[in-house]
Amino acid sequence: YLVEERHVLGPRYLESRLSSWLVRDISTKQHASIRTGLKTGHWYQFRIAAVNENGSKGYSEPSAPFKTA
Repeated sequence: YLVEERHVLGPRYLESRLSSWLVRDISTKQHASIRTGLKTGHWYQFRIAAVNENGSKGYSEPSAPFKTA
């Protein structure tokens, strides 16, 4: 699996100010934790792509945006 994130710092979620998609994790495990490395006061979105020897069909829809406290 390939997990990507994008984020923005601020009191409000502004899609126009989100960073580019960045690779967060590459894993062969069925479960991944994204709890470590999140910064306080940032808005985040994540998306996932399943990848195998034949390639990938692309990414999931992005997660709902959420803010860290």
